[in-house]
Amino acid sequence: MNRRAGQVDLFFAPGTEQELLKIREELRSEAIERRKLAFEKYADQLGQERIHSQSFSKEHGQTFIKSVFLLNGGAILALLTFIGSMYGKNDLNVLAAISLGKKIVPAFYCFAIGLCSAALVALIGFFNWNLIANSYPGPGPLFDFLHHKPIEEKPATRKAIGWTYRIAIVLAALSIGCFVGGANLVTTAFSVLGID
Repeated sequence: MNRRAGQVDLFFAPGTEQELLKIREELRSEAIERRKLAFEKYADQLGQERIHSQSFSKEHGQTFIKSVFLLNGGAILALLTFIGSMYGKNDLNVLAAISLGKKIVPAFYCFAIGLCSAALVALIGFFNWNLIANSYPGPGPLFDFLHHKPIEEKPATRKAIGWTYRIAIVLAALSIGCFVGGANLVTTAFSVLGID
């Protein structure tokens, strides 16, 4: 009752049971609609993350391939150029170039192994990012998720990513180590020329 004499405030007045059930149903449908919108927004975010992972796969592979190939391949080209320039001078330099060439062969192997391991790292990185991208639910599982069915997670994906990640780290270290080892072999090979 309102403070005024005898007037009833209809907003707070008890309604019939049918009116209460109708109000409850409206509130329930509104809550369901909000939950559905939240699920749809979450599903859209998962889809966007999947797209981002696929683009990271491409960028990762390109960047690493370029940098490590440049290091090891550039070292091979520089050595070949240097030895070639020594052959072009005179007879004394040809003998020194032959001696230097024999001493530098292990360095070429180091740089070549570095190139191969860099290629393997890039390949593993590509596959890892694809595994990550495929671990996100696709349109079918997202549809199931929106209709309150659980999304099945692939446990083998996480295990595969872990192992290939570790292998990639070892191969990356091998590639850098081969570059350093090859550079060290080159510096020791210059002792043939009398350079210490």
